[in-house]
Amino acid sequence: ATRGDVRRRVVSALIYPAMVLCFALGLAAFVAVAILPQFAGIVEEFELEVPFSTELLFRTAAVLPKAALVVGVGLLVTLLLWAIAPLRGVLQWLATGVPLLGTLWVWVSHHALCEQLSAYLAAGAPLPAALRGSAAALGNRSLAAAVAKAAVRCEQGETLSAAFADSIHIERMLTTTVRWGEHRGNLPGAIGEAAESYRQQIEDYLSFIRSVAGPCLLVTIGGVTGFTLSALMQPLLGLLRGLSG
Repeated sequence: ATRGDVRRRVVSALIYPAMVLCFALGLAAFVAVAILPQFAGIVEEFELEVPFSTELLFRTAAVLPKAALVVGVGLLVTLLLWAIAPLRGVLQWLATGVPLLGTLWVWVSHHALCEQLSAYLAAGAPLPAALRGSAAALGNRSLAAAVAKAAVRCEQGETLSAAFADSIHIERMLTTTVRWGEHRGNLPGAIGEAAESYRQQIEDYLSFIRSVAGPCLLVTIGGVTGFTLSALMQPLLGLLRGLSG
């Protein structure tokens, strides 16, 4: 239930800026395909001199459909690779490098791990079995593979902190917390505190995204709209001056 609540909060925080961004990109594609070519034809017909901003707008409009095609092909290839289980973990690991969202993905995955592992250990499950059960429930396959390897090392007599410390997919904060719990003899409690810490970090991060996403989108869309209108109006004003003269 806690993991589901965290996922819902993440989705609700990201869906609004994602919808606004998709709408803005769709509108930009419509303008580039349906409006700017006709305007460029008028400029060419009247042999108008255009400023650099208008020329830049025309060149951008000409490149935009090709860029959209490249992005679409890239998304299709990504979906095809995602369907291949061995490559899914690699893609998820690469996703951790995406600005803003990569950090959020790491924290959500670690929160899920800590919640699951703490529940298993509190119920009295042996550590290797708890690790394997937690790995099986994780959506982040790179982290799941790291946890499964840690289970094997724990069966061989290593401590959980030592097994976690050698993995690049497990955050150092979690390793430090696990080591503290081992020294205190309260590993389930320490991992539970780590889960709460990750939950709080996610909440703070989502609050930051909510406070920043709206103004950033507003400034970006407003700036692009203002630049487009300015670039289109300058040749029209020159045409009007020429006709009136």
